[in-house]
Amino acid sequence: MDHSGHDMGGMTMPMPSSGGGGGGSGLALPPLNPLDPMYNGGMSRGSSGVTPSGGSGGGNPLNPSPLPPAACAMNMVFTWDYSNMCLVFDNWQVRSSGGLVAACIVTFAIAVAYELIRWGIRVTDRRIFKNEKALKDSSHKNGFFVYTVPWVKQILRALLYAIQVLISFFLMLIIMSYNGYIMFSLVLGAFVGFLLFCRDGIHGSQSAGCH
Repeated sequence: MDHSGHDMGGMTMPMPSSGGGGGGSGLALPPLNPLDPMYNGGMSRGSSGVTPSGGSGGGNPLNPSPLPPAACAMNMVFTWDYSNMCLVFDNWQVRSSGGLVAACIVTFAIAVAYELIRWGIRVTDRRIFKNEKALKDSSHKNGFFVYTVPWVKQILRALLYAIQVLISFFLMLIIMSYNGYIMFSLVLGAFVGFLLFCRDGIHGSQSAGCH
């Protein structure tokens, strides 16, 4: 009498077949440990033992699915922690020390560019005023020259001013990260930018042209 297996407590134990043609499936492996990562991912148990899973049978432990990106960490107080910090956009997320260095360099460069734009506005105004036609068409009022800028040159001045406002708002959003490294980079960039581009801003009066 040929038995294909015995039922022992709900677990099927296949037995070798007595015939030479069919071929049995061999002895069944012991139950898998639920703590084993192969339990849910790489293997599935059938009626004749343990076989590799495929298709919808679970993920492959040798090629795990990538983890979703961590959510942006929002700080409302001063901190030196930069893990998962987002700057302005959710795509600009700091996930490592290298990312922090890159964010500090970008912040420093934007702060320098802000002073560069302000210097460009002052140079443009001086070039417009030094034009001979501008001096000829200027009128005196209380000891000052009053000159109406032509529309073409005024568009250039307005464009530079709009860029200055855009950069200033961008820096404000960056510093709202409350991160000490970012704040230091912004202040350092403002220092270097003022040092390089604001030497021409002192006039004879007490007011400074860079403010």
